[in-house]
Amino acid sequence: MAFLRQWLLGVVSCAFLVSLLDQLTPEGSVRKLARFSGGLVLILCMLRPLGTAEPRELALDLDGLSADRAALEEQYRDVSGQSLAAVIAERTGAYIEDKAHALGAEVTAEVTVREEDGAFIPDRAVLFGEENAELSVLLTQELGIAPEKQEWRAER
Repeated sequence: MAFLRQWLLGVVSCAFLVSLLDQLTPEGSVRKLARFSGGLVLILCMLRPLGTAEPRELALDLDGLSADRAALEEQYRDVSGQSLAAVIAERTGAYIEDKAHALGAEVTAEVTVREEDGAFIPDRAVLFGEENAELSVLLTQELGIAPEKQEWRAER
């Protein structure tokens, strides 16, 4: 931060001196030459940090950037997959509860999903409420949740 402050102070001081020089020079070709020279000095003052920087500091660490990018992509895929799995589990649970309600049963469902070929598929269901054979068959036929992966519990 001190480097930036020092650089900015130098640029402002240089601009002040160039402006002062511009005001003090007489009209005509002398003023044009003074403005041109002042502009060059101001540009050099602004670009001074590039001349004092080490080449190692200016070089980009492309391998490090590539590794960071790959790690961030993997992290994004994991978070995205977890979010998608949670949404699918929640919506499948709501679907089961709607089907149970249509059959006249009061059931609350918690669904677990598994990943298969890049897609999340309902794998297991914990059902809270009175066991319903019709709903169990429906879960097997429509969602592919086998009867042994359907766990019925009386209370939550």
